[in-house]
Amino acid sequence: RDRRAGYQAASAQSPEVNLVWTGPALASVRARSTTGVLLELIEKARSEVIIVGYVLTDGAAAVFQALAAAQQRRVRITIASDQLEQNLNVLRSHWPTGQRLPELYTRPASPLDGKSALHAKLAIADSRRMLVTSANLTYHGLAGNIEIGLVVTGQPVTEVVELLGALIAAGELIPLAIV
Repeated sequence: RDRRAGYQAASAQSPEVNLVWTGPALASVRARSTTGVLLELIEKARSEVIIVGYVLTDGAAAVFQALAAAQQRRVRITIASDQLEQNLNVLRSHWPTGQRLPELYTRPASPLDGKSALHAKLAIADSRRMLVTSANLTYHGLAGNIEIGLVVTGQPVTEVVELLGALIAAGELIPLAIV
């Protein structure tokens, strides 16, 4: 009986990991689509969604619309992107007029390495479920390319949220001043 309780406690803390991908329809592939998982993650969020990505384009219009709808449900939306100033027009063009933009963060350019970037691509809902993917928020990342990702639940999600907070506190991610 004690072993069973210990096993159940350990199982509850163990991360769950599932394959996600973008690519051509193959009957032999049992993984869910990147777009489907991302939209579900946003739609089921109750308190917060964090998006980290390298580039945003019009090809992710459905994602931006889902994020705006989540914000209307009082879900806190945070987006961190490399060179966000360049991606801001895309986000604005898909955000409802009169609705405030999400909290926006970017990585300042490094004076030591002009090619360094915020290259991570992930989405986190309610600090409980996370999509980690090679897919950018672009048409090709969500539909045209072959991309691989994982949906993770459990302790690693909490650790990534803490890491992002530490990056903000250290000034590695800075709020974007919107004009």
